[in-house]
Amino acid sequence: MCVAGSPPRRNALRSSTAGLLFLHVLLLAALAAASPAADRPPNLVLLIGDDHGWPYSGFMGHPIVRTPNLDALAASGTTFVNAHATASVCQPALRALLAGVHDEQWTRRRRVLEGVFGAMPVRSEVQHYRTVPRELARRGYLSWEGGKLWEGTFVTAGFTHGLATFLFPDPYRSAGDQFGRDGWSDGTAMAPLDAFLDQAGEQPFFLWVAPMLPHVPHDAPGEFTAPYQNAGLPPEVAAYYANVSWLDAVVGAVLATLERRGLRDDTLVVYLSDNGKDAALPSLSTGTGTGKGTLHELGFRTPLVLSWPGHIGAGVVRDDLVSTLDVPATLLDYAGAAPIGDRDGMSLRDALEQGEPVGRSKLVGRYRGRLPENDGWYVRTPQWRYLVTSGGVEKLYAIASDPFETRDVASTHPELRQGFREDVRAWQSRLDAGSTTLEVTGRLTDAAGAPVAGEPLEFSGRSAAGRPIRLRALTGTRGDFAFAALPQGSYALLSRRPTGEVHLGARERRIPVPLPAGSIDAHLELEGRPPSSHRDAGTGTIAGLVRGPDRAPLPGATVKLRGQDDARGVWIVARTGDDGRYRAENLPAGTYHVTADAPQVRVTVRTRLRPAETRDVDLVARRRSARADVRADFRG
Repeated sequence: MCVAGSPPRRNALRSSTAGLLFLHVLLLAALAAASPAADRPPNLVLLIGDDHGWPYSGFMGHPIVRTPNLDALAASGTTFVNAHATASVCQPALRALLAGVHDEQWTRRRRVLEGVFGAMPVRSEVQHYRTVPRELARRGYLSWEGGKLWEGTFVTAGFTHGLATFLFPDPYRSAGDQFGRDGWSDGTAMAPLDAFLDQAGEQPFFLWVAPMLPHVPHDAPGEFTAPYQNAGLPPEVAAYYANVSWLDAVVGAVLATLERRGLRDDTLVVYLSDNGKDAALPSLSTGTGTGKGTLHELGFRTPLVLSWPGHIGAGVVRDDLVSTLDVPATLLDYAGAAPIGDRDGMSLRDALEQGEPVGRSKLVGRYRGRLPENDGWYVRTPQWRYLVTSGGVEKLYAIASDPFETRDVASTHPELRQGFREDVRAWQSRLDAGSTTLEVTGRLTDAAGAPVAGEPLEFSGRSAAGRPIRLRALTGTRGDFAFAALPQGSYALLSRRPTGEVHLGARERRIPVPLPAGSIDAHLELEGRPPSSHRDAGTGTIAGLVRGPDRAPLPGATVKLRGQDDARGVWIVARTGDDGRYRAENLPAGTYHVTADAPQVRVTVRTRLRPAETRDVDLVARRRSARADVRADFRG
């Protein structure tokens, strides 16, 4: 985590006197002691507008819409004016923010799951996906959901607290959808949020705040409708603007709650809309016009605002091409958590803190609209927006100079259309192929929902190339576990305890985990039988880099960790990823022999691990031989 202020340049340090250096060290120590944020990652707040079109905010230059709180938030942070949702309707766009994936990938995984477990009730599949709150929980975060979620309950989506306690029969309603609206007239709208913050205490937290505003019904209280009544606006536009101002007031109430509790300086706040909207058209997702539910810019584009006082530049406006998939990547980066989801998403941290270019030249995606003209693909570059329907109809707009897509110039640029067709084919091929390695995370609890800690689990099967894979891990204090660097293939998970067993729905003992071509990461919410005697979870981690004899990182190597704590022997098996790195978590303290095996490579290191310690153990093969065995002992 960064500390406010820029560090002195190296040449300046070299020329400093001893006294100045001493004062500098004291100053840094004082800053660290004065700021609670120096001891932990920031709190994270994700504010999500619903159908908030990109033009309709004061900070985006709209001359009529009143958004003083959003304007102040933008002034306190960095605004990317060229952000784009992955879909132009709510549910698939929210999936991207929750799980970091395109809807195509979400749907593909659901089909795989149904092939194994049978038909799933609507919105129940989220329990099988890695999500932002799940990954943050592994880093010690509490998480709260308020407002529109639309993927299961807050529990099945991975939040520790929330308002979505049950689903309505209507697939487009959930408990808690009306957060921000409910209680506004009597001043109790923020009561559920206050109750959570009381419970959170000193723990870092993540808030998902998604009021259904300015979404229909356009029923804003008089305080928000009054400014637009005599502005000469069509009634539907005035009603929409009033709902935008109501959204702005809810955002202001959330920020005021953080300020009142002294939390704002320790909190990264993010604002964006789930998708776009044309204020002049009804809020329908059928896809009329060029707004919501279509392939057009107004349905996808949103501003993205990020604010953390003292850490992110204030009043900065950038036109880099960014995706809403970048939001999960950025939040997890700031929390020190592992990335999830689609590799299209990238952390914006360097851009925010160092002013680095985001470096993205194009965005490509698929949207399955309800009408033929809105079912297809899009390519967005800084200068152009290309659309092609599944029926082959192409459109092209010079979007930099024609942001509302008033003139289709496809017929005059055949050379550009050919290049964009290739972009679409390449993107679709990438989704069909999927990532070369995947991660499977999960959580094991007993029938009462209590975590089963210290459980030895085995993950085994064959990769798509036919290579046998057998990994082992231990569950942590929350019952959580992870198996990383898995090639595509067909696997199963089981308990290695003689009397242990695990269940997933009707499946028991040996849980199938299919990861076919095109798969995304997986999550398993398992139920297991607790051990007959209490078993503590380990809190240590051993991680590192495996290099071959040529010193290059060695991907796909098996890393075995054999250890002994006070009570039992420990045997963990991990695998290196494409970057040659491995990680073994939830380890009890003790002495470990760490061995890396790969074709013609074997290297062993001995190390000691203390409770709650993260020990870096790199392994380097010194020579290449069919029976090479290099041992290097050291004591930590």
